[in-house]
Amino acid sequence: MNITPKYLVYFKKLNQQRRKEYLSHVRPKFLKLANRKRKLSWEEVSKFRMNGYERNLLLRNLSEEGLTQAIREYLKNATFGRGYGRYTLANSYNDSITDILLPLLLEALEARQAALRRVIYNDNLN
Repeated sequence: MNITPKYLVYFKKLNQQRRKEYLSHVRPKFLKLANRKRKLSWEEVSKFRMNGYERNLLLRNLSEEGLTQAIREYLKNATFGRGYGRYTLANSYNDSITDILLPLLLEALEARQAALRRVIYNDNLN
């Protein structure tokens, strides 16, 4: 006999309630976009006026290229960090993530995208 502990039932119900509450702030057209199979581009997402709930939902459905564009845009508008150089130490883990690791990850993603574009271009030539 398998009995589910009461706390697991509670957390499942709590998550359903939170999801319902969260989605109550999202307009139907954004739910439709978020559930679309094809990933969204940054151009598609950035043209809309949305609340934070809707934006958060759509950002999770960005294509890889759209994600790199979104990160670039958010980094331009962010008010954190002091623009660390290569030989400067960060003061906190948050500074390390925002000022060092995120830009490095972004460079790696962009390099990967460029390499994929070259492969696709070369395949089309042959």
